Amino acid sequence: MDPQPSREYAALVAGQELAAYAFIRAWMADDVDKGMLLVEQHHVPKEAALFVMSLVKAARRALLSAEGYNVERAVAVLDQWMEDAGRRAAA
Repeated sequence: MDPQPSREYAALVAGQELAAYAFIRAWMADDVDKGMLLVEQHHVPKEAALFVMSLVKAARRALLSAEGYNVERAVAVLDQWMEDAGRRAAA
């Protein structure tokens, strides 16, 4: 059995998870500028930016599909996930 991660590491992971949810939420709301700002803030190399954006778009489509293509429900799910990740990042 692997040892439990440190609190600092768990908080770091939760912070990155929060950023990922924010990125997906930006694309969900068609806020391309915010999405691009998140790419810049997280220093995503230009070679990886297209791949990262493709992953985010795929996650957006999967979440929309899971929520019956109801954007409001999908955004509410992301907000809930972001709140959870925010609490864990602050712990």
